Amino acid sequence: MAWNLNERSIALKALASLEGMQYRIVELATSEPNACNPAAGRGGFGVLQNEPRINEAATVVVNGEVRCRAGAAIAIGAPITTATSATGGPGWATTITSGMTGPVSMLGVARTSAASGSLFTLDMSRRQIIYPNSAGIIGGV
Repeated sequence: MAWNLNERSIALKALASLEGMQYRIVELATSEPNACNPAAGRGGFGVLQNEPRINEAATVVVNGEVRCRAGAAIAIGAPITTATSATGGPGWATTITSGMTGPVSMLGVARTSAASGSLFTLDMSRRQIIYPNSAGIIGGV
């Protein structure tokens, strides 16, 4: 079944093996242009659509509605970032909550709900970086 909801994807070089990471979050690499790595907690650039090995092309959705893998329970309308830890390694999505330390990269808003480990629809049209208050904490999310 085809999936297309006005998503925009780009090709990036995988600097690590991304096998088994389809629909998880990746980050732009800092060591090489046009490359990506698994996203660390509270970061993220886009959602991986394939499973490239090291030095292969990764297809990364950076805008539109995309399927994404939940690392915790996700509610409709929740602002989404990358979990700091989750079963199975990096790149899992989680909800931005009050009390997180920042800055936090908000990839978008959940259009559907999901249980941990399941797929949900992520609307990546509302992206932003959320910065902490003077105490270093995200408040009022």
